[in-house]
Amino acid sequence: MDLPATLPLALSSIAIAVSIITFWLAEFRGPNITLQYSTGFKTSDDTFKKNQDLQIKTYTPRWLELDTVIFLFTNLGGKAGSIVDLKLDFVPNTSFFSFYKRFSARLLAEEIHLPLTIGKGNCQTLSYSVEIETTDWKEIALLKALGPNLKINDIVAKALELSKENFQRFCDFLEHSKELGKVRCTITLTKGRVVKDEVVLEGDPVSNGYDEGISLLRNCLSAWENLSDTKVELRDKLVRDVDDLKRELYDNLSALENSMNESDISQRGAALKLKVDAWNRLQNIRTDPVGKIRWFLIKSDEGLEEDIVKLYNNIMKYNSWYDELLSLGDLRTTESFDRINTEREKLSSDMKKVWDRISRLHKLCT
Repeated sequence: MDLPATLPLALSSIAIAVSIITFWLAEFRGPNITLQYSTGFKTSDDTFKKNQDLQIKTYTPRWLELDTVIFLFTNLGGKAGSIVDLKLDFVPNTSFFSFYKRFSARLLAEEIHLPLTIGKGNCQTLSYSVEIETTDWKEIALLKALGPNLKINDIVAKALELSKENFQRFCDFLEHSKELGKVRCTITLTKGRVVKDEVVLEGDPVSNGYDEGISLLRNCLSAWENLSDTKVELRDKLVRDVDDLKRELYDNLSALENSMNESDISQRGAALKLKVDAWNRLQNIRTDPVGKIRWFLIKSDEGLEEDIVKLYNNIMKYNSWYDELLSLGDLRTTESFDRINTEREKLSSDMKKVWDRISRLHKLCT
């Protein structure tokens, strides 16, 4: 039987269509970057031992380093594409939340940077160093729990006791918990002709692989007072901190005692600015992981911290106004002095209230 005359034409059309589709799939289809493999998130004794000497002999340990996390990405598309960014978010379990402070991840290979282009049909591994930072074990805000009549030695002993109890609970948690929380991994990549975010891991568990590491952590408990600050060192620093702040406020109150005039500026100049040295030292303590426990004495008087911060912000504003007054030179007027003397009176009143409260705290130290 003869084939219809139109069949060869139809077959040719089909072949051309298949060729076009194949060519489109191969050449015109955009990148298709997918996560093929991940090693997962886990703490282990190996990573703990790597930092054992530093963590246990120097200070109370606060960092849980995870095994290196490796991601394998493959581009199954028809064109090269780019991973613009990779973001890891951690949600701690409810039982871990009170010990948790921060999660961080860092790309390890120095020669690899994001954005990263992956050719069609190619693959790329990305290795990340991942850490979970716990609370600062010696950062204790005691507030009213200590009572108003405790002496400094009682306060220091109580602070170290409470921080040690918290660390003990953390060790107990690690011993009985197999999971710390879950991680979500989102990549920003070129998808087709657009750049979009895509979740490649949702709720991946961070497993607790510590065994011997828990025993090593418990060793800290027997040497608790000697890690970071000892009891005697802590007491001496607390006394010095409060004493320095009290003395500085007293000197500033003396400087604000009398109204300012042209004669004062001519004779003393910049020496009339208020002091902030003790405060600047305390600012460093408030942000220093080892020194933070020294700030709890200020926190033991509820609301005092906020009042001190506000007061010193106003002191620095006052110093700025005084600098402006100095810069006016012969252009200084009565109105110029009226403004700064009005601020001086208000500042003096606020400073006297804070000084009274610091003085009461200082009695605890004697």
